Amino acid sequence: MEQAKFIVDKTLCIEVPPDKYLNEYNALYQLKNGLIALYNSVRPHELKIIEENKGAMVHVWGRHPAIPEHLFNLLPCFFHWFGTSVCNYSRLVGFIVSREQGIITEADLQLEPSRNKIKDACNDYMKNLLELQEVLKWRNKVSAHFALTDPRRDDNIATLEASIIYPVGFEYDRFRTGTMTFSRGDAMTNYSSEIPRWGLTEVFETLAPRFWPEIIFNP
Repeated sequence: MEQAKFIVDKTLCIEVPPDKYLNEYNALYQLKNGLIALYNSVRPHELKIIEENKGAMVHVWGRHPAIPEHLFNLLPCFFHWFGTSVCNYSRLVGFIVSREQGIITEADLQLEPSRNKIKDACNDYMKNLLELQEVLKWRNKVSAHFALTDPRRDDNIATLEASIIYPVGFEYDRFRTGTMTFSRGDAMTNYSSEIPRWGLTEVFETLAPRFWPEIIFNP
């Protein structure tokens, strides 16, 4: 009996038997369940806020009666965990896709010069996931490490300080990062933070048809 295949990337029509990439499959399975848990921890609260406001546009940042205190304290962690995990998930998908497309081989894992091909292939795959570009920036500026603790040449002072400020607000119908822009400086040299804007549940729903097409979302 032929082993059932698992969908790696439906958009690229990449499906493989689990035992062909068993370690990779297990890692993806675990990350998938973590991402689902994070989505299920956030989406019900979004729907409740929408219902309580009868569909009216809501813009909330900071402490607010619409956001329970326990959720207020957990939301930054949810976004940290999601941002890091979804990027790890996508890079590992990129690894399998690149193997299946012959861009990289198992032999490339053995020698240092060839290993650069793996990093480049995974980077190229990530660049083509348009729905993840803002999350990837967030991962680099906030969830992998705060920009404040690892400043890059292109980080202005407002971005460095904003990387550790409470990151999540409710905007219209979702919790999102970057809903407030922070400035630092004076009239002569004024800088605005460049923290990306994205929504955890929105990104998950956008990626699902590609990575987890079996997931059905309630209207």
